[in-house]
Amino acid sequence: MEIDGIIKTNTEQWFDNGELSEQYDLIRLAVNKMPEFSKDEVAKGTLMFTDFGRRLVTAILP
Repeated sequence: MEIDGIIKTNTEQWFDNGELSEQYDLIRLAVNKMPEFSKDEVAKGTLMFTDFGRRLVTAILP
């Protein structure tokens, strides 16, 4: 799934061990507390920038 052509999601892979897994779980729990999201929407997976999203961030940030 792509969000506004800037971010894409992949539910076929996620961090499942180590420090990154702990950070992922903390972020997931925080997002699930936001009223805009339901627990079904924020599940295991990864978020990444699309090619356009990377170019956009590079152009905006110094």
